[in-house]
Amino acid sequence: MKSKCHLASLFFSIILAACKNTGTNSNSNIGAHNVRSDLDSTVKVITVLDINRDTICLNNKFRFDSLGLSMFKGKDTLIISFEEYVKMEPHIKQDDMMSIRDCSGIVHMGQLALVKREYRKRGIIEVKNDFISNVNWANVSANDISCKPVLWGKVYGDEFFNAYKAALDRNLSWAELYMHWDNKSVNEKISKDYLRHAQDSLFRKDDEPGSYTLTWNNDDEHSFRIVDLNMVMDWDNDGYADRMLRWYAQQGSGVCRVTRRGDDGKQIEFFELEVVIR
Repeated sequence: MKSKCHLASLFFSIILAACKNTGTNSNSNIGAHNVRSDLDSTVKVITVLDINRDTICLNNKFRFDSLGLSMFKGKDTLIISFEEYVKMEPHIKQDDMMSIRDCSGIVHMGQLALVKREYRKRGIIEVKNDFISNVNWANVSANDISCKPVLWGKVYGDEFFNAYKAALDRNLSWAELYMHWDNKSVNEKISKDYLRHAQDSLFRKDDEPGSYTLTWNNDDEHSFRIVDLNMVMDWDNDGYADRMLRWYAQQGSGVCRVTRRGDDGKQIEFFELEVVIR
């Protein structure tokens, strides 16, 4: 991950609105926009279709590096599949908020179509080790989930990223990461007093069905929203049930899976969805 300066929170409402506007309809489009002047030879136009051949984005303009430009083979526009887009995305120059937002939205909607198709294909199958289907998000706190999604859709400097990596290595919770960051200590154990201090450390139910938001110390800058898709399956075939979610953060969104490897206080683990065309 590249280190960048923390971006202004004013972009939050723009990105969140754009992600929410895609909805759950597989026909939703990510709107086209002008990235640079049409005279810029690095600008190309793409339309991306999901696994069902529905349009994810229509005539979006992006700037490409030299390898990306070679994929167009002299053409100015392409209609490509989501699988082809995944291979092309590393060569898109995501150097402004609009391109970052659009790339995130394309991946989000492409992943969502994949998850829905996989769920239909598998059907409702009982998973032997299922510790996640009965989760009530309104009872889940920042100390019950892994710290992994803390950086999803956010941009931080080196110091926080290093603290995040250390927290990942130690399997710390979301709350533990912030406690150690606030206190600049990695050896202190989480205390009940600290969690009581953060009265907003529970997921709060939103107006949208299945939607819950977690903030930290009433700071919207650190908010993390999930939409439960009510789909449970063993996504990675490891013998444990996975619950499929959409997630929204300050500068991005996507689809993820969560799992828990036992009851009695076991941490809920979050995993970004690998883009694999099955």
